Amino acid sequence: MKSLNSLLICLLASSFLFAQDMVEVDTTKMPNNFIKIFKNFRYESLPDLVFDGPEFNYFVERQDLFGSGVGIAFSHSNDNGNFWEIGLAEMMFSGSNETTTYIEVDTLLYQNYRQQSYARRDFFGHIAYGFTLGEGETGKWRMTAAAALMPFLQSIDVLSEDDESLNVSANIVGVSIAAYPAVQFKIFKKGYLDISLPIRIFRAASFTGDSGNPFLNLREVQQSTADIDFVPSIYELRLGLSIGL
Repeated sequence: MKSLNSLLICLLASSFLFAQDMVEVDTTKMPNNFIKIFKNFRYESLPDLVFDGPEFNYFVERQDLFGSGVGIAFSHSNDNGNFWEIGLAEMMFSGSNETTTYIEVDTLLYQNYRQQSYARRDFFGHIAYGFTLGEGETGKWRMTAAAALMPFLQSIDVLSEDDESLNVSANIVGVSIAAYPAVQFKIFKKGYLDISLPIRIFRAASFTGDSGNPFLNLREVQQSTADIDFVPSIYELRLGLSIGL
């Protein structure tokens, strides 16, 4: 009887220790749900903004921009390693910048070639679906690849200090499709360093702009154009903190 009791005690103890081991293993795995907070660094080179009219063209030179913003997203992973993300991937506000504006009267003559200040606001959405390329057994790292749809709104206000140039408000609304490789490294319990590199494959946008200057006719006061770019000159790095839920 003593031997049977001893055997039962040994079985209970071993099962308890085994259960503890299983709990420890499960808690070290990467969570299925994350809140991601991003810091973005972006370089872009896009075409000039042109207000074209029958008598002259007004140009706002969109100089190469290196800027940074912040973003937030929610991510959910399935048991098979597939995942989806949705959020506002980038918000960028910048002011006290300078751009070159000028009026083209004909192909040889330019007037009012000058530097003007402008304010800028960028909003990039983020909808992505992807899969896991590799993952550490203890959940300390994970590599993923995804396709991302990024609707965006970029707003520019060019401000004139006198009557020799034009005040312009312009909005660029569109969507980009990007490849989205990323890697996560565990830095504390349920906390991961997230490094991603969105690679724009396609960009389609519509430009709408207006100016309140009284000497412009209706076409020049407000106009819209569209453009499509394959592999546009936009480069971005996202550094983030992913917190498991």
